[in-house]
Amino acid sequence: MNGQLSDFRSFLVEAQDTLFFRDGRPFNQDDSGLAQANSLFPPLPPTMVGAFRATIARRLGWQSGDWRDLIEHWKSDPELAKKARMLEGLGHQNESLGQLRFRGPFLIDQTNNSTLFPCPLALAARFRSGPREKTDGVYSNNIVEMRRLAPTVAAYNLRSDLGNTTRLPQVDCDDKSENKADYKPLERRWITQKGLKYFLNRTNESLRQLKHHIINAGDLWSMQSRMGLERNHSSRAAEEGLLYQSSQIRLKDHVSLLEGIAWQQISGVPDLFSEVELTGPMPLGGESRLAWISPCAHGSLELKDLTPGLQSDGPTLRYLIATVTPSSLTGEWNRQSGSLSGLPGVIAGACVPRPIQIGGWDSLSGGPLNAEPYLPAGATWFMEVALAGSSEAEWKEDARRHCDDLIAAQAHGLGKRTAWGFGQFVIGNWKPVTGQHERTGGDES
Repeated sequence: MNGQLSDFRSFLVEAQDTLFFRDGRPFNQDDSGLAQANSLFPPLPPTMVGAFRATIARRLGWQSGDWRDLIEHWKSDPELAKKARMLEGLGHQNESLGQLRFRGPFLIDQTNNSTLFPCPLALAARFRSGPREKTDGVYSNNIVEMRRLAPTVAAYNLRSDLGNTTRLPQVDCDDKSENKADYKPLERRWITQKGLKYFLNRTNESLRQLKHHIINAGDLWSMQSRMGLERNHSSRAAEEGLLYQSSQIRLKDHVSLLEGIAWQQISGVPDLFSEVELTGPMPLGGESRLAWISPCAHGSLELKDLTPGLQSDGPTLRYLIATVTPSSLTGEWNRQSGSLSGLPGVIAGACVPRPIQIGGWDSLSGGPLNAEPYLPAGATWFMEVALAGSSEAEWKEDARRHCDDLIAAQAHGLGKRTAWGFGQFVIGNWKPVTGQHERTGGDES
C-alpha cells in the first residue's frame, strides 16, 4: 500500500480498574477443581492493536461482526462512502493493518512524564542485602553498583553447540578485586528514558548515574487475585468446574500505558486523526476492563532520539541494539558471526532471553490463533561492521553511511510484524571486554 506515513502520535491509556491480560495457558470452564488464569504485563502488541482498532471502528459506526460487510453496504451510500474508505483503511483481523501502524506498548511515569522500558539484558547489578530503604516515601532499588556486559576482545575455547571459539558477554569491570559473580541480571525491572540513554552512551559518568534510573516492577503495578464461582443453592457448594481465580493487574496511580499510532496517507481517504477523536473509554484486555485513552504530548516514542553518536574504532564499527518490544526473527540471529536481517555487520555476541509463546484470539471465528515463539523485550546483540577503505577518512565516511542505514532500519523495526509494534529497538555503543575468561581449556562442555 503506497502513501506517506504520518508521524507517530502518542496516546495515553489510563486504567480505570484492574486489567487482565491472559497468558497462553488453557483456562476452560470444565476444568475440575480450582482453575486459575494468570495475567501478563505489559500487554502484548496485538492486544493493544485490537483494542485501538475496535475503538476506531466503533467511532466510525461499526458495532460487531465482520466490518467488511458493513464497508460494502456503506459504499453504496454517498454520505457514508467516506467512512467506508476509512473503515477499509483499518485492515482486516490478523491479516493486515491497512493504513495503520503501531509502536509500543510502553509504560509512562506521569510524575515526570518519563517513558519506561524493560531493562536490557546487557545490564547487571550488585545488590545490597536486606530490606529496601525508604526515603521521602520512595523505596530504594537496593542497587550498589551497575555494570554492562560485552563480548571479549578475542574468543576463548568453549566446547558447545555455539562453536569452539565463542565470545560470550562478560561483566565489563577493570577492578580485579571485584567478584563478577556478584552481579545479577535486572529481571522484572524497568529503566527510565534518561537511564536508557545513559546505557546506550557507554561512558563512565553515565554508568554511575544508571542505578538511579532503575525501577522495580512492584513499584509500577501490583497483582490482585479475584475469585468467582457458581453456587449450587441446594448443596451450598460451588458447581464443579465453575470455581475460578484470576490474577489481575493494578497499576500504581502515576503509571499508565503509552501507545504510538501512525496513519498512512492515501489519496481519497480522509486523515484518521482529523476525522476520529481518540479520547474516551476503551475496553482493554480480558473481561472488557475499561481504560481511558487520550492524546499524550509528553511521552516520547522517537527511539532515534536516544541514539548516541556511534564512533568507529579504526576499520571497525561496533554498535549494539536492544529490543524494547518482543520480536520474531528469522535467519542466524542466534549464532556468533550470524546476522540480523536489515542491519549491517555480523553478530559478535548476544544476551538473549528465553522465547515466549504469543498467540491471540480470532474474534470472528471464536477460537485461538496459533502460538508462535517471540523473544521478550530486552534482548541485546553486539554487532561489528568491517568498514570499507584504507584510511581513517574513508573508514569514517563508511561508518557514517552505516549509521544512516541503522536509523532507517530502526524506523521500520526488526523481524516480523513490525507494523503491530513488534521488533522496536534502540541503538548504542559498546567496547569489547579486555580481560580473558577464566576457563581457557578446550575440553569443557
